[in-house]
Amino acid sequence: LDAGGTVVVDLPPLADGTTRDHVEHVSLALPSFTTAGFRVEVSAVRDVTSIEYFSGEPRPLPVGIAELEFGAAVHVAAPTGDFDSACRNDLLTIDATAIAVRLRGGSAAALDGGIVTVETCDGAPIELGSGEHVVRSANGIDTGLALDRVVLESKGARDTSVASMVPTTSIAAQSRNRYDADIRDATEPFWLVLHESLSDGWVATIDGASLGPPTMVDGYANGWLVDPSRFGPTFRVSLRWTPQRIVWIALGVSGAALALLVGAALWLYARDRHAAFAWTGDIRGPSSTIRARREHEHGSPLPNVVAATTLWGLVGLVIGGGVVGIAVAVLVFASKRVRRARGVLRVVPWASYVFIAIWYVVKQYRNAYPMGVEWPDAFATTHAVALVAMISLVADTLLSRRAAHEIPPEGDER
Repeated sequence: LDAGGTVVVDLPPLADGTTRDHVEHVSLALPSFTTAGFRVEVSAVRDVTSIEYFSGEPRPLPVGIAELEFGAAVHVAAPTGDFDSACRNDLLTIDATAIAVRLRGGSAAALDGGIVTVETCDGAPIELGSGEHVVRSANGIDTGLALDRVVLESKGARDTSVASMVPTTSIAAQSRNRYDADIRDATEPFWLVLHESLSDGWVATIDGASLGPPTMVDGYANGWLVDPSRFGPTFRVSLRWTPQRIVWIALGVSGAALALLVGAALWLYARDRHAAFAWTGDIRGPSSTIRARREHEHGSPLPNVVAATTLWGLVGLVIGGGVVGIAVAVLVFASKRVRRARGVLRVVPWASYVFIAIWYVVKQYRNAYPMGVEWPDAFATTHAVALVAMISLVADTLLSRRAAHEIPPEGDER
């Protein structure tokens, strides 16, 4: 309590609801107290969990208090008739100067966030010079009245309500990077607003004609001033997120490069496998010695194996942590020392990428994670696998190049 002191109450057992937005009403006996304000603090709860959509893990739900009432419940009926805020100087500022205004209109419209008239208290017009001006409304939670949008009219403007100036708009087609909107009954210039973060990447066109770069609207959104005198009362506006074209091109190039690399890897593997079993003849003097040389038949020398294992294990440790470092070290050691595991560094990257692709598809299908900036977090468990695959691929490339230069010395017959 603001006046000092604490009132502690215990809630009785509450039944769990089976419907969405279920509310349980509870009556508590409290001692009498007087205070100008209070704070409710929950000191203990019964944990109820739900599966978090982007991590797939159970998370405790927050405590929800829908409403608090003290004494007899008093229900105030919604006002009807006309609404008049009286003169207020805490609702609007222009260039950091408070403007005394009065709001008039229907009570229903005011409660529903509809259109009301905003006028100066003395009826005098607001004179604004040329250049930029900042019009800012107060936070509605502090003033009780929230001005979400203010439309300024020049002196001598026609007596036309804002609603009649707004044309009819309908969405013809949309996706994550495009919108097509049909505009009808447009008679006056109007602002077309796209509620996405302001970016020059959004391009608006009408019949192929660009509307120019977007203007910031509502403090963050994209806006274009559309003049029906150029296009007529009925037309279609196309909005495109143009950076997506670069993404598609990059994906195409990446796909082609991946196919080329896979083909090259298969060709090199087949060539090396054929060369590893090649027979060479060494004829000296009156006799001939035929040597069958199979590359890496007995593995690399142990000092070389230890050095390579340590080096690539440290690389994995620095990039991905202990688990990645240990996994890479084991793979490098096996490929360099264990006869039956020579090709493990070549197999692991491709097998890992196939596993990751299947994991993404199956997990997305089962959980239906919504697209957004948190979407990759739902698949964080595959991060270490991807790092192991990437480092193994690089290690195999460099170690293979080094092994190609390790020619057995003269006279070493295997």
